[in-house]
Amino acid sequence: NLWNLDGIVPANSLNAITVVDNTQYAIGDAGLLWQDGKPSASLGSLCNFLLAADDLLLSGGQLGRLFNARSGEVLYQHYSPLNCATSFRRNGKTYIAIGTYTGEALIFAADDSGELDLVTSLKMYDAAIKGLVASEDRLFSVCASTAISWHAISDFALIRSIDHAHER
Repeated sequence: NLWNLDGIVPANSLNAITVVDNTQYAIGDAGLLWQDGKPSASLGSLCNFLLAADDLLLSGGQLGRLFNARSGEVLYQHYSPLNCATSFRRNGKTYIAIGTYTGEALIFAADDSGELDLVTSLKMYDAAIKGLVASEDRLFSVCASTAISWHAISDFALIRSIDHAHER
């Protein structure tokens, strides 16, 4: 009636790598944050992304937790896994968009102290958001359903959506 974990070691697989101020960070299925090739934090969950925004380094994954990757602090708990992230500027302020397995983009505003405030949960799709990227005025997303869409950063309104836009 107990799990025997003797001899079980964390996987070395990586899902995301980023460089911040000449320091390389990586994270993957084991939830271990690697800093310049050495483990520096354990987040306790499979992690799909790393996002550097201002002084923040964010990660998240299977447990639906958005982490301060450096400290392991849980900044937000969502009801489904987190898959991808991007940041953008709006009205001189930094915002973070997190793509979820259930098709929402969680939009957070970051304040000067590094605190995050959830601004909105934008329902983009009925399936997992597989990728997000932001330009100066648009948020582009790709869905597991093969749909893609563009939303305006100014008010998050849908600009255009295309079904069956990709094959993977």
